Amino acid sequence: MGEMINSIERREKLVEIIKRRDKLTVNELIKNFKGISPASIRRDLRILESQGIIERSYGYVQLATKNFPIPSLEKKMSINVEEKKRIAKAVLNLIEEGDTLFLDTGSTLVYIARELKTLKGIMVITNSIPVIKELERSPYIKIVGIGGVYQFNEQCFVGSIAEEYVKRYRVDKAIIGADGFSFEEGVTSHDPENAGVTRLVAENAETVIVAADYTKIGTRGVIPIAPIEEIDILVTNKELEPEKVSTLKERGIKVILT
Repeated sequence: MGEMINSIERREKLVEIIKRRDKLTVNELIKNFKGISPASIRRDLRILESQGIIERSYGYVQLATKNFPIPSLEKKMSINVEEKKRIAKAVLNLIEEGDTLFLDTGSTLVYIARELKTLKGIMVITNSIPVIKELERSPYIKIVGIGGVYQFNEQCFVGSIAEEYVKRYRVDKAIIGADGFSFEEGVTSHDPENAGVTRLVAENAETVIVAADYTKIGTRGVIPIAPIEEIDILVTNKELEPEKVSTLKERGIKVILT
């Protein structure tokens, strides 16, 4: 637990240092942390980038310059690409013919949808336009689209109409993403508009599968989505620290590393 707190405090210090400079190199940042390995600092920077707080380009780091408080889906699609592809292939092995699935919004779910195109005899319920576009050419998958208020940033439908619609379904497996996954609060999001649909699906699903790259584990978004007691399976990357894996397993979660 102490190590987790230290890593959070370290990332807060990183942001403060970056705020004081227009931009600086990764090596310049590393020099500010005595006794901390360069690999730990680089991992912190990847987490901050995945949260849309900083931007990295050509060896330089700066605060993210954006009009939206939440990074766009296009931006997320370009972060931790290989990690997300590995997760997508692992999730594919959890799906069985005849399953009714909910696919959440977000970049990792788009990569998962690309893998699901090869399956037959499943039904996919989603409020994500990019997920629908990935699946639309498969004649063997039934797609149920959830309508509502269109959210530009995530390219999905949200709001009370979407939430009422999703209440009609009890899915076999809800595959959801995460902006953060903390040991205290479970799955969390930075997006209050989009959280409602995912929360309702997680409450009613037979099995809740969280698909999140390792940089999200141990971090926290601002909006709770699913408490840790509701989560059955976490699919993440082999880079996740062993002590975090042990903590998750102690809480009753099946952890799949890829």
